[in-house]
Amino acid sequence: MRGSVFYSIIGTKIKRMLNRLFRRKPKGIDWTQIDLELTDSEKRQIELFSAKSADMRIKDVMILGDTGDRKVFKLLQFSILYDQDKNVNFAALKRIHHFKKHPDLTPMLTDMKKQEKWNQYEPYFSMALSRVGLITIEEFEQKINNG
Repeated sequence: MRGSVFYSIIGTKIKRMLNRLFRRKPKGIDWTQIDLELTDSEKRQIELFSAKSADMRIKDVMILGDTGDRKVFKLLQFSILYDQDKNVNFAALKRIHHFKKHPDLTPMLTDMKKQEKWNQYEPYFSMALSRVGLITIEEFEQKINNG
């Protein structure tokens, strides 16, 4: 009986040690390269988010983006503009219309529309523009059918 208590205590200590060793630490983000107005809380949220694997970031964007909660808009904005994984960008673009009433959304998409680089994010980019009302359904279909 004493042996099982001993192994239970050792097992718990080992688990804690492994968790400390292998837990993901937030990536250092060079905030001077990020052109977003963020609170300290939003920066911390983005740092924790960025430390996750691409698959976890995609899942987070899907879950949080579908809520349309204004508190996570900056996270989705960061995901679209700065995340290095294209699938994270796609997931965020697909859900950004849930933030249609956010005052920063239309200016962001309008600026993006002027830049050629966003064409590589089709059809998700045009889908976002259409759902927010920046292009018509006809313009969306033309863009998708004609590239």
